Amino acid sequence: MRAIPVAAAVFILSVLVIGGALFFEFVIGLVPCELCLLQRWPWYAAIVLSGLVLALAPARGWTVRPRCSSPCCSWSRPGSPSIMSASSSTSSPDQPPAPRRHWPANRPPSC
Repeated sequence: MRAIPVAAAVFILSVLVIGGALFFEFVIGLVPCELCLLQRWPWYAAIVLSGLVLALAPARGWTVRPRCSSPCCSWSRPGSPSIMSASSSTSSPDQPPAPRRHWPANRPPSC
């Protein structure tokens, strides 16, 4: 699942944006306009939602998969036959050329 890295990136970015806005408001002394205050609400919502995803991810068993283990992703694994190697035209005269593999025809039905 890719939810954890995306949620972490959204959480960090949102905290940085709101932290910067609050720094300029309270430390520097800039008074925000009404529109500036309204524009902060989506950032607050992003902090809450991404924080919930990060907090609930271990309880739900969500993990980050290092690689796709599905047969649909076999083309991306090292050592697996690729489309380029199956369609190469370098063959000896006594051996017929390798059949061309087309992606839609060779996809497993579960994909």
